[in-house]
Amino acid sequence: MSSHSQTTNDQSPDVIPPPAPPVDIFDINQARRAKVTEELEARRSGTLSVFPKCLELDFCEILTYTFLAEFLEWPTIEGLEAFAEKKIEYGEMMEVHVADLQTVIQEQFVIAEGLERGSKLAEERRLQEFQRALERMDPVEAEAARRAERERAFRVQREYEARLAELDVEFACIKARVRAESPYDSDE
Repeated sequence: MSSHSQTTNDQSPDVIPPPAPPVDIFDINQARRAKVTEELEARRSGTLSVFPKCLELDFCEILTYTFLAEFLEWPTIEGLEAFAEKKIEYGEMMEVHVADLQTVIQEQFVIAEGLERGSKLAEERRLQEFQRALERMDPVEAEAARRAERERAFRVQREYEARLAELDVEFACIKARVRAESPYDSDE
C-alpha cells in the first residue's frame, strides 16, 4: 500500500483537509491574454497557420483558439466611454424608479391612514348612537344590549385576529416563494 492511502485511512472523517493554495486568477488571465495576443498577431501577420497546430490539440482547444483568434476584440476607449455612459444612464433610471416607488408607498400610507381614520369615526358614531339608544331602553333591554355589545367586541376581536393570522400565512408563502426564486438567498 502506498503512504498516501495509509494517511487517508488514518484520518478521521471529522478532519477537514487544509484548503488548496490560492490561485492568482489575474496572473492566469494575463497569461491567457498574452498567449491569445501572440497568436492573434501571428495570424494577422500571416505567419501562423491554424491547421498544423490543430494536430497537437484536442477539439475544445481548437475551437477556443479559432474563436478567440477570430472574434476577440480588445476594449477601446470608446467602448469604455459607452459603458460608463450606459452605467450612468442606468443609475439615473434606477434613481427615478426608486423615487416613483417611494411616492407610491407614501400614497398607500396616506390611503391607509384615511381608511383607518374613517373606520374610527364610524365606530365612534356607532357607539354614540348605541349610548343614545341605551338611554331610551328599559333596564332589562339595556342589560341585554350591553351584553350583545360585549359579545360583538369579542367577535370583532376574534375576526381581527383570524384575518391577521391569514395575512401572516399569506405573507409567509410570498416570502418563501421570493426566497426560492431569489439567487441571493440569505438565511436569517
